[in-house]
Amino acid sequence: MTDSYLAPTDLAVARRRVQAVVDARCSRSGIEQGRAGASGHGDVLTLDHGPAGPQLARLTPMTAAVVAEFVLWRWSPEALADLSVGIGPDTTLVFLEPTADLGWRRLLHRVARPALRRRYGHDFEVDVPAALRAAGLVVTTTDRFGLGPMGVRSYVWGVAEHFDR
Repeated sequence: MTDSYLAPTDLAVARRRVQAVVDARCSRSGIEQGRAGASGHGDVLTLDHGPAGPQLARLTPMTAAVVAEFVLWRWSPEALADLSVGIGPDTTLVFLEPTADLGWRRLLHRVARPALRRRYGHDFEVDVPAALRAAGLVVTTTDRFGLGPMGVRSYVWGVAEHFDR
């Protein structure tokens, strides 16, 4: 796993980094840029806030990248394991998620969980990269960064995939 020392400064920068990884992955796979983001054969699958099962059914061996933005923190360990099984050796998972932090921020996240969830629409209880590793994926890149006063909101963007052994 590689942590960067140039972490994003806001969510827009993190989204641009996610898109850059997806674009590079599509380019390596020979997918036309205009097809990235479509829902057809051999392209990018973008996960949404709906149930995991129907979304995972759309994964094909030709899917170049799966993009998850503020989705995986809601999924159960079983759903993440199903995602891991569905991701082929030529597919990359690129994610941008709220994530658990350490120290006083962790305590604040637990105490203020209802207020943070109302205000931002998510909480910071799940360590998403650790959950992906537990599901069987190899997390190859992560950038953890904090936003807001004193970096109180913690996020992570990264890349996960399978490697042949």
